[in-house]
Amino acid sequence: MTTHGLPVPAIDMRTYAAEYRSHRHDFHQIVLPLRGVLELDTPRGSRMVDVGTGVVIPAGENHGFSGCGANRFIVVDIAADHDARLFERCVREPAVAINRGVRHHLAFITERLAQGSLSDHFRRHWAALLIDTLEAPEGTAARAASLFARATAWIDNHLRAELYTRDVAAAIGLSPARVRTLFQEQAGCSPREWIAAARLDHATRQLRSTNRSIADIALASGFSDQSAFTRAFSRMHGEPPARWRRQRSESREH
Repeated sequence: MTTHGLPVPAIDMRTYAAEYRSHRHDFHQIVLPLRGVLELDTPRGSRMVDVGTGVVIPAGENHGFSGCGANRFIVVDIAADHDARLFERCVREPAVAINRGVRHHLAFITERLAQGSLSDHFRRHWAALLIDTLEAPEGTAARAASLFARATAWIDNHLRAELYTRDVAAAIGLSPARVRTLFQEQAGCSPREWIAAARLDHATRQLRSTNRSIADIALASGFSDQSAFTRAFSRMHGEPPARWRRQRSESREH
């Protein structure tokens, strides 16, 4: 790995405001999450940068962005002519899986930034190592399992919203068709079926462990209303949620 003579990458820790903004820049940008969520709009669709997923934004691409809640990201700006592999990655797959190697680099750079300014030599070498890690081949089975874990974790964190396969696809950087294939291979069901089961599971756990009203539980789990939740729950458990909760409460008392 030779870095002598290459442009010096900019490496920063940034927080994004909730206000929506848009721009483009003449350098590639790698955005890696430390905490929180960044929502991106790009010509190739919406992207979510969160705990399991980063993103590479190619030079010259218009993109809009806004932060969600408390957030913090490592942002690396790299000259467009720095490394052809990075541009190829932007086109092929803009999403970045936050695997063990990337987490190691994030922990290291976060500590170094806290200690003060970074030398040009350090910036060049760290960025080159990061790109090597992003380009490292990942076994097909391991990658599929990682993508599926990211998809299901994202679903669990967004149950209250109206979810479609295209939303899951955007969150993990795949096409809707590839997401449908991923779920069939990993779970033997469609994303829509998984989302329905995840909502029902979340609501059932809330029924068992909290005193929240059934209407509140239904909405918090992503059902359109209490009636929709009651129908789905009754099909699964053979009785309505109110009776199910009451019987389990009485059995605990005895």
